[in-house]
Amino acid sequence: MIGLSPLVAVVPANSPIKSLADLIAQAKQQDGKMNFGSGGIGTTPHMAGELLAFNAGIKMVHVPYRGEAPALNDLLGGQIPFMFSNLSVVKGNIEGGKLRALAVTSARRVPSLPNVPTVAETIPGFDAATWFALIAPAGTPRDIVMRINAEMKKIVGGSDFQQRFDTLGMIPDQDRTPDAINAYFKAEIDKWGKVIKDAGVQPAD
Repeated sequence: MIGLSPLVAVVPANSPIKSLADLIAQAKQQDGKMNFGSGGIGTTPHMAGELLAFNAGIKMVHVPYRGEAPALNDLLGGQIPFMFSNLSVVKGNIEGGKLRALAVTSARRVPSLPNVPTVAETIPGFDAATWFALIAPAGTPRDIVMRINAEMKKIVGGSDFQQRFDTLGMIPDQDRTPDAINAYFKAEIDKWGKVIKDAGVQPAD
């Protein structure tokens, strides 16, 4: 495992929504009519929105875009009230005061946004992020897998790599063993499979 790119729930800076609790309350008031945008059907930001709806007991309308950039443009323009986005995409707008970050989706707070809470602080156990890992074909000799794992830990743990990750708003996550990574993959498949089934998500045409 190399690292995680946390998602962040964002609203325009002038939005009356100040917190994740406010967002959930407003979604309940709108009784399933609140929109949220994402970069497309089945993307991690889309799934994070469905996971939030599932865990918070709310209904929302997903508005898929052809990429995060057009979704972000509509968010900034007030056409949609909020979206989940990869932090690396919206970090500049957050720092520039154009967007308000409500919560990050990783299990722990992001070092580059220390004052932004996690979704899990409101909804215990919530965890959604885009992850990056090196994988090899099935049957790759164990000693080769272990060597690559060990070498990547050294690279990702280096100061240059860590600084670059911090600039991008990413979190290094290089300490997992190959067995732990495979277990994580299986857990992710199970988790998102349930969310997809519950939300009735269908592939795009």
